[in-house]
Amino acid sequence: MAPATCYRTAIRRALPHAVVVVDHFHLIALANEAVWSLSATCPGSRNPVPRLKSRAAD
Repeated sequence: MAPATCYRTAIRRALPHAVVVVDHFHLIALANEAVWSLSATCPGSRNPVPRLKSRAAD
């Protein structure tokens, strides 16, 4: 499942005892996003690889 808040909320309402599992693709995408945002805040940091646009809707 994509880890979007709207999906998680819908699942919690419909299936309150369900275990929510995030697939590897979305987990890695979130980790990459965190690394990029963190590296952008470091003084003097350079990002040699151009950043790919994330998909608007997962």
